[in-house]
Amino acid sequence: GDLFLAIKGFKNDGRNYIDDAIRMGASVIFSESDKNFYSKIYKEREVFFIPKLRSQISVIADKFYSHPSQKLSVIGITGTNGKTSCAHIIATVANKIGMCGSVIGTLGYGIYDDLNYDLKDTGFTTPDAVKIQECLVELLDGSSDIVAVEVSSHALSLNRIDAVNFNVAVFTNLSRDHLDFHQDMSSYADAKRKLFSLPNIETAVINIDDNLGQRLVSEFSDKLKLITYSIKNNKADIYAKDTEFFFDSIKTKVVTPFGTGNISVPLLGEFNISNILASLASLLALGETFEKILPVFEEIKPIKGRMEIIPKKIKRNPIVVVDYAHTPSALEQALNSLKKHVSGKLWCIFGCGGERDQGKRSEMARIAKKIS
Repeated sequence: GDLFLAIKGFKNDGRNYIDDAIRMGASVIFSESDKNFYSKIYKEREVFFIPKLRSQISVIADKFYSHPSQKLSVIGITGTNGKTSCAHIIATVANKIGMCGSVIGTLGYGIYDDLNYDLKDTGFTTPDAVKIQECLVELLDGSSDIVAVEVSSHALSLNRIDAVNFNVAVFTNLSRDHLDFHQDMSSYADAKRKLFSLPNIETAVINIDDNLGQRLVSEFSDKLKLITYSIKNNKADIYAKDTEFFFDSIKTKVVTPFGTGNISVPLLGEFNISNILASLASLLALGETFEKILPVFEEIKPIKGRMEIIPKKIKRNPIVVVDYAHTPSALEQALNSLKKHVSGKLWCIFGCGGERDQGKRSEMARIAKKIS
């Protein structure tokens, strides 16, 4: 009784499995066409041959699941670094203020319960076009109000999220990554830019400490409502100043059009201030009040594998920190940030996993040698 979608993948061709799908009871087939649209009867089943079928799957799945994202407040976060941290911060704060926050991203998807969460793995930062709609339905049925979605450049390039109704789109930063897929930085940037061109986005939250962020502001200033943020530029709508770094925390003053206040967060690294500002801006864009949400940031807990102190309550040297940094920029930020927290030596152990972008390995080695 199912609809079977047969598309050409990177390793296998789904069109080779049409016979299997029919044998298992599929009632209709949509098959990717290399030429024009046409249909025919094959083994008593109607098969529709559709050009660029992959780009239509998000719309098909959205209709099948009755448009779940339209019934939620959805924040899409894209950028090389910071997506996971921002998503978890947003969901945590949402729950602390009485909402029901959830995430879809690298660590899985699920609804938060005061950080005692049990996320379900999808195998991807952003699930495929059908799975993400299934995830949204599950979160909606679980009474979720706000969903923070990590939007990867792969997902944008492969049309996985075309029919997701994002209320807020966030850009964190752009640095070298995934060039095995995108080939060059220009194509990588174009993929990130696509998020802000999707329909129905109400507000764009953009980091103007980043060069691409500055270009996005210029490009979309007359098309979207913008909230800019910065850890060093007081021309931004939201910025931080008078930042202090301690053994296990950061203190800073946050200045916004909605108010000014001091926060202390139990996190490490200056870039986490950037993540805090992006998360704050996103929640303000959804209509939450500054006075209500600012105090809650002090209750944020470190995310597993993101500047995580091992063990949690260590009171002696050496301090051991585990971080997900897997790009040259992320490693450089992590090491420079940690130097602000410690007075002794900084040792670095890192690797570049997977048979993917090999060009970044020598860059990361140079950074580790220079800073640690």
